[in-house]
Amino acid sequence: MNMASDINAVIRSFHGLGAAFYPEHHPRESLREYVALLAEAEISFVRMAEFTWDIMEPREGEFDFGWLDEALQLLAERDIRVILCTPTAVPPRWACDSYPDICPVLQDGRTFGFGIRRYTCPTSPSYRRLSERIAGVLAERYGANPQILAWQLDNEPGHPFCFCQRCRQLFQTWCLQHFGTVERFNKELLT
Repeated sequence: MNMASDINAVIRSFHGLGAAFYPEHHPRESLREYVALLAEAEISFVRMAEFTWDIMEPREGEFDFGWLDEALQLLAERDIRVILCTPTAVPPRWACDSYPDICPVLQDGRTFGFGIRRYTCPTSPSYRRLSERIAGVLAERYGANPQILAWQLDNEPGHPFCFCQRCRQLFQTWCLQHFGTVERFNKELLT
């Protein structure tokens, strides 16, 4: 197969109507009925699990995928395929409490903490390590599952600006390598 036919095969697999699906927001006893409604609406695939790190890993290194297995089974019974998301946009509270370098620092020096999406420092070694681990565990568990149509690595790539010492130093090093001087940096910005 060549690249064009591979791309066409992927495009054909997305045939139909898709929807976001958040089984974690529904009581377990209502999931079967909810999935039946998705099928009645002729939903072909759903995107799910993007904000569920705290449910997948309620404590560091302890994983719980029972709820996800159940949701996948109910969807499979209705022939609804899945775009499985990595949950890295929202680290759990335990991660932020245990590894404060995950939280970005605002320009005024205050730490931007837990409680909304995208509250992570893009250069945090802890965030990267924990993100790689949860994504790896998901890939091991569901990578060969034929129901998984695709993987979504993130819903909104990017991070808030972070002004921690590590981010500032990395930015300054990048600027020095790319521009050499503050004058050249300023000149390039103005043109």
